[in-house]
Parts: sequence; structure tokens; C-alpha cells
Amino acid sequence: MVKAMAAGQSLERFRLDTLDDRNARHAKEHADCTKAETVDLYRKGAAAVPGAPPITVEELIARGLLGHIDDHLGSIRKTVGH
Repeated sequence: MVKAMAAGQSLERFRLDTLDDRNARHAKEHADCTKAETVDLYRKGAAAVPGAPPITVEELIARGLLGHIDDHLGSIRKTVGH
């Protein structure tokens, strides 16, 4: 998904089940990775993102996951008037 966006491709056809399938395939392919290998893969992947400063796993979780959830909760609260 990130590679497609970086290449300027549209994500109009993006679906959660597609992401789930990719995540499951990736997990299966890398199931035997050690913690050190996982961290190394993360660092290499993060460094490959053009123009983006490196971030820690904690920052990735805070921004990408928790921030995303907060965005949804804010939208829900706005919708229901709280």
C-alpha cells in the first residue's frame, strides 16, 4: 500500500479484506523471524520511505494505530453530538 502511494498510484480499489490477506501472507512468510530480524526489517523499510524521517516503533504505533483510532472516535463523537 505504501509502495503504491509512493509511486503515485491510486488506492481507490483498496479494501480491508485485501489488506487482511496481505497481512496474513506477510505474517506467514516471516513467521520464523527473530525479534532482531523484525527490528532490522522495520528499520530498513522505514529508511526506504523517501523524505520521511526515521521513527521508532512506538511512534509508528502512536501515529498510525492509536492516532487513527482517535480520528475515528472524534468523528463518531461529532456525529452523535458528544
